Amino acid sequence: MDTTLTAAVAELAEKAAEQARAGGVRLLGEGGLLQALAKHLMENALDAEMDEHLATEQARTGGASARRGGNARNAPAARP
Repeated sequence: MDTTLTAAVAELAEKAAEQARAGGVRLLGEGGLLQALAKHLMENALDAEMDEHLATEQARTGGASARRGGNARNAPAARP
């Protein structure tokens, strides 16, 4: 992990620990902080992966993505 990410994770962990000590946050279990963090992380990772996939597809097809009428998956060229 790079130092910026490590610092951000450490800061988040410290804030969560402070709130848990104060009794305002559950760390584990249903509705807990760990579950919320995991959900948020997975959603953002999947969004980033989809963005990367769509950008690669668009570059490969010269800008004509499948959503805009391109036919990148089925045939490399237009059919007669």
